[in-house]
Amino acid sequence: MAKVLVVDDDLEMLTAVNFLLTNSGYKVKTEYKGGNTFRKIKAFKPDVVLLDIKLGNADGRNITNRIKSNVTTRHIPVILFSAINGIDKNLAECLNDDFIPKPFDVNELVNKIQFQIESVSVAKNTIDDQQLMRMFSYKPIEASGFFYDKYSAVLFGYILSITKNEKQSEIILIKTFLEIFQHYKEYDSKKQSPLVWCIGFANKQIIEIYKTERKLIIAEIFTSKLDD
Repeated sequence: MAKVLVVDDDLEMLTAVNFLLTNSGYKVKTEYKGGNTFRKIKAFKPDVVLLDIKLGNADGRNITNRIKSNVTTRHIPVILFSAINGIDKNLAECLNDDFIPKPFDVNELVNKIQFQIESVSVAKNTIDDQQLMRMFSYKPIEASGFFYDKYSAVLFGYILSITKNEKQSEIILIKTFLEIFQHYKEYDSKKQSPLVWCIGFANKQIIEIYKTERKLIIAEIFTSKLDD
């Protein structure tokens, strides 16, 4: 069952959309005003985020760009919606995947949601490693999302097998992908596969984490000796 996170500052709208999308076969979570959007995304792991532009003191366009700029969330399609006439003309610098005006037709909304879900699914299943690496040069945000989806689970399992610490493994995974996305131009398909290349970055981050931990332990021991 596909999952949709709906963010709005109108409680009646949240209730109505929740009801309509649930009846259309989606699993739905709602977020009022957007303050906990990223915590909801992390916990719920939605396939699509449906996000109002005007959220009281927040702006859905800024939240969208934060979602798309974050290595762990950029792959999630974001559909913006608003009742403000003509506001869709001010989305040039926004990284949203689609827009729908309020009030909207339920069938149109469902079609847009389903299109985004299917587009991500098709891309994951049809883009091979070499295409994916080439995509970075002209569609870096999309490529980053697909790359993360394709390799994060394997990398997380590899990192966890070494650290034996889930929270620490999550931190190392994020740092690994940040490093990857900063150095994707250096990838050479003739020398290694993308997965082996990723593991190299993961190993680097694991070593850095352990170096920091060793320094803290040594400092703690040294301090305790001085106190004695």
